Parts: sequence; C-alpha cells; structure tokens
Amino acid sequence: MTAPGRAIERGAGRSGASAERTAIAAAALIVLGALAAGILAADAPLLVVAGASGLFLAIAMVLRPDVATLTSIGVIYSNAAVVLVRFHGLPVFVAAFIPLLLLVPLARDLVVRRLPVVAPPALRWMVVLLGIYLVSALFSADTKRSWDSVTVFLTEGFVLFFLLINVIRTPEMLRSVTWVLLAAGAFVSVFAVHQNLTGNYDSNYFGFAQADATIRTGVTTLTGDVLQPRMAGSIGETNRFAQTMLMLVPLGIFRMVAERSMALRVSAGVMTLLITLGVILSFSRGAAVGLAVLVIALLAMRMIRARYVLVVVIALALILVAFPQYTNRLTSLAGVGGLESTGSSAVDNSLLSRITETAAAALVMVDHPVIGVGPAMFPTYYEAYANTVGILVRNDAEREAHNLYLGVGAELGVPGLIVFLLVGLSTVRMLLKARRASILRRPDLERLTTPFLLALLTYYVTGMFLHLSFGRFYWLMLAVATAAAVVTLRQVAASDDAPVVERAGRVRPALGQRPVDQSV
Repeated sequence: MTAPGRAIERGAGRSGASAERTAIAAAALIVLGALAAGILAADAPLLVVAGASGLFLAIAMVLRPDVATLTSIGVIYSNAAVVLVRFHGLPVFVAAFIPLLLLVPLARDLVVRRLPVVAPPALRWMVVLLGIYLVSALFSADTKRSWDSVTVFLTEGFVLFFLLINVIRTPEMLRSVTWVLLAAGAFVSVFAVHQNLTGNYDSNYFGFAQADATIRTGVTTLTGDVLQPRMAGSIGETNRFAQTMLMLVPLGIFRMVAERSMALRVSAGVMTLLITLGVILSFSRGAAVGLAVLVIALLAMRMIRARYVLVVVIALALILVAFPQYTNRLTSLAGVGGLESTGSSAVDNSLLSRITETAAAALVMVDHPVIGVGPAMFPTYYEAYANTVGILVRNDAEREAHNLYLGVGAELGVPGLIVFLLVGLSTVRMLLKARRASILRRPDLERLTTPFLLALLTYYVTGMFLHLSFGRFYWLMLAVATAAAVVTLRQVAASDDAPVVERAGRVRPALGQRPVDQSV
C-alpha cells in the first residue's frame, strides 16, 4: 500500500475510533441520566418532569427561538411558575428564569438579524416611571419594603415590557401570542368551571383552582346561611383572577370572528366561553362592570356585527340566570349612592371598607403630592388616614387603596400618577392610530390590534376598584398591545410603499423609493 493510502487508512481509523468513543460516552450519559431520573422520580417526580420539559424546551428554542416567546407568555399568564413554587416546591430561581427565556429570540433579532431596537413612546415613559420609582423609594419611611417593590417593577414591569416589544415583530407572531394567551386563560378557567360544577372545593387542582372566599347566596337553612365559594384560579385572589381573565375576552371574540377556519373559530368560541365563565365564577363586581363596558364599547365602536354582540348579551343573561347569587351580589352596587351621614346604608361592609380605603388614598396623595409615600407604602398609612375618613375602618390592619389611580398617586405622588397614565395613554394612542390606518387597507391586522385596545379598556375600568397588584399581567398585556400597534403601523406603511408592477411583469420600486425592509 502506498504512503498516502496508509495515511488515509490511519486517518479513517482515528476518525472511527473517535466516533466510537463519542458513541460510548453518549450511551454512558444516557444510562447515567436514566438512572438519576429513576432515583429522583421516587422522591421528586415533579423535578424529573420539570427537567425533561426543560430539556425539550431548550432543544425547541435552539431550533425555533420563537418557542421561547410563546412559552414565557403562556407560563406567565397562566401563573404556572408561581403555582409550581407555592404548591410543588419548585425553586424560586427557576420561576424567576422564565422571563429570561425571551433573551433567546431577542439575541436572534438584535444580533443575528441585526434588526433595530423597538423603542416606542411608551418605553420612554417607562424609563421615566422607573426613575420616579427610584426617587420615591429613596425617601420612603421603609426603604427595604419600597426597594422590594422597585425590584418587582423593574423585573416584572420594565424588563418584561422591553423584551416583549422587541421579540413580537410580525403579524404571525402576534397571532400566535394571541392564541397562547387564550389557551392559558382557558386552561386555568376550565379547572374553576369543573370545580364549581362538581363542588370539589377540597381540591385546588394542583394549585390552578383556588377558592379563597365565599359569598352569601341568600338561602338560609337550619344550619345557617348557604355560602357560595368564589373561584380564584391560579392567582389565588378572586378579583385579580377576574381582572386578568376579563382582558382575554375581547381577544377571544375577535379570533372567533376573524379566523377563516371553522375549527379555529369554534376553538376560540369555546375558549372565550370558558374564560367568561371563569370571570363570572369569581363573582367580582368590578369585573361585572368591566364586562358591561366591554359590551357597550363593542356596540358603540361598531367593531363587530350586532348579532355577535347580541349573542354575548344573551349568553351573559343566561349565565346570570344560572348563578342568581351573582345577581344578588351585583344589586348591592345600587346601594352605593345611599350612604348617609352616619355611614349606614344598604351597602355591605366590603363596599364600605373599599370606599374608606379609596378616600384614604386620596388624602395620602393630597398630603404627599410630590413623591408620594414610597412604593408599596400606602398600607402602612392606611389606618391613620382611614380614621379621618371614618366610614368603616379596619383597625390594626394594612389595607390597599383598592383603586389603581389613587393607589399609584398615593405611593408615587402626582408626577408618578401622570407618568403612569402617560405610559398607557401612549399605547392607546398608537393602537387607535394603527386601527385607523389598517381598518380599510389591512382589516386582518385591524382584527389583531383592536382587541388589545379593548383588553386595556377592561383593565382601566376594573382599576377603578382594584389597586396595582400582580402587575406583571398588566405590563405583559400592555407590552403585547404596544407590539401589536408597532407591527400594524409598520405593515401598513410597508403596504403603502409596495413595489410597482410593470406591464412586462417585472417588479421594481416606485420612483424615488427605497426597497422596503420586510423583516419586521
């Protein structure tokens, strides 16, 4: 054999030996991994499932980075990570890692594709709001408590907002995100519906169906009043569960109308029904007001055909007939205007307490108009100011403002409240502009964008009765809404700058125009 032949043979031998060693090492790792999984499965089966899921997720993210975006949104909005930490012993750092999954598609877009950073006006106001948080925390009476709140806003608000608006860049991605949000809401709501239908309140359904309160049904037996548990979903607080689910209702309605496939329209309808039932079973009065405003908005803006709104109204009427205890609870709102100077009325104690808390927050904002009392600090000021209001004071208790706007104003001052409102207002203005631009030229985009406008409307209405808590749900929805406006405006602009087709069939840019970048 010639020298080159022997060299080739030796190289092939070394290559074969290397491949054999690699195969042996891989087999050994698989065997050891299987043994470790088997040992762990006996004591911590959830850890094994989480590890396997993480492995498959990592592989999927490498192949398709958008999987990271959809996964993080689904996990956050279903509150699955928090449930796994609270009820199943998952380490906190694993839950905190979920938003960081968005760094994978962000790196692809900014580093690989070299797309520009998305920085709409809302992001600039978010920077200002972060600065106000920092200043207010510096002058807080309890800096540790306030700094914890700043950290929450930084991670669950500012960072989440920035990441989402920079990874949702196409109509296809926006549509996928919408479906993931609906799936997350339906997933959580189906447990609440099943729990109510079966009366299985002893189980929390792995933490995804928590019932944390009860209401009177108006029925009395020999053993006393019959109470109705209120569904709190995976969040564990009834009003918050209703608020977060309510934001999904317009998304489901528009998918039910806009999808071309009958199967998708039916799926959207079923999901929307489940989510609406979840809202109803929370027996939240604030959510009922938000739902009524949503129906009125659908009619007033003529966003969908009247017959679809009629279907919604009939469905809501049937639900109220099926749950008369909710009707009884809603009628208590009529007594709000009957407050007497002594503070006695037909209003129940819950409403009287909330009126006191809201008025106390207003007084705090008046006394501390510049920088507020500090993030998360209003509860410590509640009792002193509630005694001044004097309607129904919860002594020796720390109570929240139960009003989004007065609560922010009390803790961050008037400037903080103004900037907080400007963040939302800038997104709403972009959504309205995107809707006007797309309603005739790109109706498919209008039907993707408009529901987020309505989702924010429901949040701002329910915010009249609830303070800013579990803020990640609001900031996530605001970020997706902002991304929807940006995507729609860019797509409409690209359509306006579309190339001119010559008679010969060749395509060239219009005179004086540059080729349009379609990579958004």
